[in-house]
Amino acid sequence: MDIILLRWCVDNADDHDHLQLQQLHRDMTSPTNDVIERNILPATTTTKRQRAGDEDSGGSAASVGFVLALAYFLKVFIGCGIYALPEVTLYGCTELWLLSFVYAIVALCLYILITNANGSKTYPEFVQKTFDSGDGGFPKVSKVFRISVIILGFAFSICVCSVYLIFIATHVSKVIFVSIYYDESNPFELITFVKRLNDLECRWSIPVVAIILLVLCFLPIWSKIALYIVASIGIICQLLVIMLALGYVFEHDNVSKFGLLNKKQDITTIFISQSIATYAGEGINLIFPLLAAMKEPDKFIGCPSLLCCGVITVKMVAIIFAAAGGQKLHFYLHLCRFQMLYYNTVFEKVLKLLAALSLMCTYPMQLDAAYHYIADEVNIDSKKAAQYGLRALLVVVTVPFALIPDVYLIYFMGIIGSLCLSFLVLIVPGLIPFCTKNYGKIYWMAILGVLAIIIGILIFFGGTLAMVIEWHDYDSRSISLPKIDFQ
Repeated sequence: MDIILLRWCVDNADDHDHLQLQQLHRDMTSPTNDVIERNILPATTTTKRQRAGDEDSGGSAASVGFVLALAYFLKVFIGCGIYALPEVTLYGCTELWLLSFVYAIVALCLYILITNANGSKTYPEFVQKTFDSGDGGFPKVSKVFRISVIILGFAFSICVCSVYLIFIATHVSKVIFVSIYYDESNPFELITFVKRLNDLECRWSIPVVAIILLVLCFLPIWSKIALYIVASIGIICQLLVIMLALGYVFEHDNVSKFGLLNKKQDITTIFISQSIATYAGEGINLIFPLLAAMKEPDKFIGCPSLLCCGVITVKMVAIIFAAAGGQKLHFYLHLCRFQMLYYNTVFEKVLKLLAALSLMCTYPMQLDAAYHYIADEVNIDSKKAAQYGLRALLVVVTVPFALIPDVYLIYFMGIIGSLCLSFLVLIVPGLIPFCTKNYGKIYWMAILGVLAIIIGILIFFGGTLAMVIEWHDYDSRSISLPKIDFQ
């Protein structure tokens, strides 16, 4: 009855009243004609659900962000700063307290980065958002910082890909050499061969390896699952190499036989050995994995690079403790990593081939990180031809770097590493409290920021200068070896 009366009023009302009566008619004919219940209660229920969802997503994002930042810091700090720290902060120092202090500063910088992530998906995006914020005091330099991050990240990614080529080529070359040309009557012949590997004519296998990798670069386009499966096989091979090499170290005591290492190791030598274990042991598989995975950060936890990162960390800690308590580490690492093939045995050949296979399988994922680093910045076409062309171009670009003698490439990576460590890990996080006005209780973040900036500046100038001086000194004292003749 009420509905019929309402319809009659609508038909006989003027324009203004007509609109009001139409709205009243819709309200009364709706499934729920209680206006208060309809407009308030459902909205309240939805708000609670939204808040619960927001809290869950926020917690998940925070967890993913922590993993991403942790992986980033471990990769950059261990992979890059390993050359800068001994030269600047630990040169000639025999105490561990300074090393622990620097580690603590880096860990706290990690905390600052996590608490101010602002939902950024990449480190360059995080840098630009932070320094462009309204509270920040450095809006004019945000683009400079972002470009610097991009250049440093790309440069070191290319360097690591080049080192991969070198390791694969040298592992295979050593196996071929000891199988065909090795003279067992001369125990020092392999040592001479290792030094002569720097000659360009001994690097004929590098272009061959690059051609094989050009084929593997199609994996990310064909199937992401295939990429992860191949990378997992590589990591399994890497774990086998580490376990076999450590077993060799502990079961074969050759120090007394060769009469080496009669003096105690200091922190500098420990870090040199640590860097040898990191690079020669194929510990760094994915220097900037977050640059590839941050497009889908929720899937990053399942990325094999996280397992690799854990292996690196455990391995590095074990090396530090072993070096601090013994006098045989440097010789062992030198023997196991660079010159394991002292004797023509099946064990040593298998070890080198496993190392080469582990690098070959993990190379596509490493290159995938470098690819996304560039593609996300230049907005490359999504067509598969363009994607493959860019990946192939990256492989070709790494070949000239790989043809550079090992020592020179290591010094070049040391310079890039000191820049990455100081700028990305210390200076930028140190400026965050002053940009976001988030100083923390009793201004502890501001104090930490000042310390991080000071240490970062010291490493920025001191580490780079030390690497340049060492590079120059090496050139001045190096003695050219006669060219090897395989005939």
